Amino acid sequence: MYKLITLTIFLVIAVSAVAQTKTTTYKNKSGNPVGYSKKTGNKTVYYDKSHNKTGSSKTLNGTTTFYNKQGNKTLTAKEK
Repeated sequence: MYKLITLTIFLVIAVSAVAQTKTTTYKNKSGNPVGYSKKTGNKTVYYDKSHNKTGSSKTLNGTTTFYNKQGNKTLTAKEK
């Protein structure tokens, strides 16, 4: 019984974690995919079409900070 409860809790956590990830695909003018992003919470990670990480961003209190693939801050933008 204990194992069944533990397994149920694990599955609920795993499903809820996957459900909170949103994937967006980016296409060029011809309609061909050129990359995608995965957003979880306030963090977004950007990838090219070969699944290589190209950058990321974090949003906190209306301010978005962008980072390059090495993790160095490149740009900060505030919402109006």
